[in-house]
Amino acid sequence: LTQMDAGGNEITADQQRLMQKKLNENKARLSELRRMERRERMWMMKEEERTRMIDMRTAMRRVETQAIEQRRLQRMKERLDKWKKEAEHEAQKEELLMESLMQDYEDRKAAAKKKKKKK
Repeated sequence: LTQMDAGGNEITADQQRLMQKKLNENKARLSELRRMERRERMWMMKEEERTRMIDMRTAMRRVETQAIEQRRLQRMKERLDKWKKEAEHEAQKEELLMESLMQDYEDRKAAAKKKKKKK
């Protein structure tokens, strides 16, 4: 209780002083309680801001890490594609070489048969 209207009551001066003293004590306690609550709210706001900043830094690090990972994966994909193209090119070269060698073989074989028939 912080306020009271005692007018119209038959209260002695001592009772009125005692009531006023109690009201003042209650006001002082209420004031202290409000100051404590305000300090707590301020502390909570600062903590919330600090936490928000930590969350933002964490999110930025996560985004940076994801970007690095994506670039790394892209480089790996490009290397794999390059390797596949080189492998295909090498396979084509090998196939052409095999065809050329087989053609040479067939030509030599045919030439050898002709020589045998002439003899």
